[in-house]
Amino acid sequence: MKHLFTLYILLILAFTTYTLYTQSAARIFNSEKPNADTIDFGMCLVGDSLKQSFVLDNYGTNTLTIGSLDPTYLMGEAPGHPFEFQEFDKLEATPFNIPPSNQRLLNIYYRANPNLVQYPIGQKEAIMKIGLYVDTVDKPIQKELVAFRQFYLISRKTNHNIDGFQKQISFDSVYIHPSQIIRKFWTVQNSSLFNLKVNSQKLKILSADSLLNEFNILTYPPIDFIGKFSQYNWGISYQPDNFGGDTAILQLFFNPNPNNPNLFDTCSVTIYGFGVIQKIIVDTSSLIGDFKLKGDTIDIGEVWVKNNKKVRIPLKNIGNIPFGVAQQKLVNANNEETPTAFSVLRKFMPDNSHLFPNETDNFEIEFSPDKRGNYIARYIIKSDIESRKIQGFPESAISKTFFITAKAIEPEINIKIDSINFGNVVIHKDCPTTRDTIIYLANNGNTTLQIYNILLDPPPPTPFRVNVGVSNVPPNSEIFVNIRFSTEGQPIDEEFNTTAIFVTNSTPPKDSVRIKLRAIGVKPASTKLIIPKDIKAKPGRLINIPIIVEKLRISQLAKSFEDTLTYNPNLLRFESEEIIGTASERKQSSKIIEIPQEGVLTISIKMPQNSFFGESDTLILLKFKTLLGDKISTPINFTNPQFGDYICSKVLTSNISNGVFSLDSICGLEMKTVPINIVLYRCEIIPPNTKNSIIEFNYEIPFQDKVEISIYNYYGEKVAQIIETFLPAGSYKYSYNCENIPNGVYLCRFNSGVFVETKLINICK
Repeated sequence: MKHLFTLYILLILAFTTYTLYTQSAARIFNSEKPNADTIDFGMCLVGDSLKQSFVLDNYGTNTLTIGSLDPTYLMGEAPGHPFEFQEFDKLEATPFNIPPSNQRLLNIYYRANPNLVQYPIGQKEAIMKIGLYVDTVDKPIQKELVAFRQFYLISRKTNHNIDGFQKQISFDSVYIHPSQIIRKFWTVQNSSLFNLKVNSQKLKILSADSLLNEFNILTYPPIDFIGKFSQYNWGISYQPDNFGGDTAILQLFFNPNPNNPNLFDTCSVTIYGFGVIQKIIVDTSSLIGDFKLKGDTIDIGEVWVKNNKKVRIPLKNIGNIPFGVAQQKLVNANNEETPTAFSVLRKFMPDNSHLFPNETDNFEIEFSPDKRGNYIARYIIKSDIESRKIQGFPESAISKTFFITAKAIEPEINIKIDSINFGNVVIHKDCPTTRDTIIYLANNGNTTLQIYNILLDPPPPTPFRVNVGVSNVPPNSEIFVNIRFSTEGQPIDEEFNTTAIFVTNSTPPKDSVRIKLRAIGVKPASTKLIIPKDIKAKPGRLINIPIIVEKLRISQLAKSFEDTLTYNPNLLRFESEEIIGTASERKQSSKIIEIPQEGVLTISIKMPQNSFFGESDTLILLKFKTLLGDKISTPINFTNPQFGDYICSKVLTSNISNGVFSLDSICGLEMKTVPINIVLYRCEIIPPNTKNSIIEFNYEIPFQDKVEISIYNYYGEKVAQIIETFLPAGSYKYSYNCENIPNGVYLCRFNSGVFVETKLINICK
């Protein structure tokens, strides 16, 4: 048993060793182009022949054989080229053997048969099969072949000494006005033994719509062909100006035999071109939806915020090639982000098929804005032209962009205040029964604001009324709204509160605005109105008589004051008013008129309409000239004082305290009814001190004349004009605040008529 096992192992080793050292290996290839399966013999003149050699390489350990029949050798018919294989044949007789580690050549000839009826000129094609098998195999089949290869053989048969390899050159699918020159080459060969020359050429346009400059020949004769098989590449370009087919024939003229100069021959090639254009546009004949079109811009129009609008845009292929979509997207106008207000409901050509010429397809866009404004988006359709065999297309043909515009609209009511407080409204028989105020209502939106209704909460009979003149407010404009409070039939000291609700066509929740209204009906408040009773002065003096009030009352309620004062005209004569530091300091106007003979002074003071009197206890200062009259004193009486607010003239009732003026001394009965008799000019100056910055001027003039008092520095520069006015004869006193004049020594000049007096004054505050 042990010997049998050993014998079995030895047999396996012997078989393996035999297999390793008796392997079959081979390859078959063309000697010029080892990797090629298509072998071009070139161009062959009738009656001539061309040869190609094929290497049969046996690099194994067995002798290989090439047979005479398929599958080891076959020269057969190529599809569409019957009988042409008969002009191809091998030189060596088969079968023959190739020893191990040896090579043999199989030479194949193409012979251009002179029988042009049976074997016409033109391109010839055939299929050749070569297979190698171990020589011990009888009638091998395909799977028993050690090596096998099939070749496609081509040759061109011509009866012209000079001819082109191609009979047709096709420029298929060239974009009109191509972005670069599209060139092709027509290889022309001398197949004769002569040295020949192409002397001239002619290009003939055959298609009716073709233009002469669409085809261009880039080679210009004369061109020499030295020796057999010499070649030249004729350059041809195609630049279509319109789409569609173009055809031309290029002819070359030459002498086929230099020994006979009278001979000439031609060869030619037919040139085909097809100009294309890819173009899609919005099909205006089948628009779907309400939008405007201008060029490649699609204007959806106006859409209310929080609403939406859908548009379907039909696109038509007006080019002459199918339009294919590689990619499409909807992006913002200025970046590649997806817009928030636009969305794609249907893509263009959603099944990724091609849109053929004159066909139409559409894409659908929805616009759904959430805030007002102008919106722009781009719908970009990238075509598949880059992946197709189309030459010379421009950059603009790669993609088509449509701009989509829309305007989101909504009105926006804007009232700058949210409450109106009429405050205390005086209820009095002499006051109006209504109080009105005006507010501005603006439309900050971009479409017309419609005021549907104005509701009052609580509803009437509330004492408030709201009235607008118009119900439609254009964008970026405003209107007046009148709000009225009526006191008619209303109780005193009761507070009224109402909310006015403006209901508009704005988008919720901004469709309404609320304004709180408040008012209190009150009876007129009272205030003290006082003229002091202890006013005293010597005759011929200028005095200030104040009207004293309650500052908290008038500064909150009153905007005007009117009354008439009465007094003895033989003791007092009105000169002017003083408002600095008084409640009337910021007055809008004042009118104070005296009837001197009657001792009557009418007073009217008005503040600006939006301002109350200032917060001062003194309403105004009245300047009077004191006279030596027939009595020692006179009452100064209020007649009918009225404080108003431009609506009601009696917003305050006055608790009157009339004043009294008394002469401080009497200088003689003979002067009691006339002013003091002054016969000389005089000016007395009391300078300021460290506690008081007031300069006192006491001066007298004997005649009515112009009075000027001025202050100059030592350079002669005027630093202050104290008085410059016409005055009647008399004694005067004037106080001047020199707070704004720096400390120092100055000159004070008094001038009246022809009288001039200059005095030194030391200002030391």
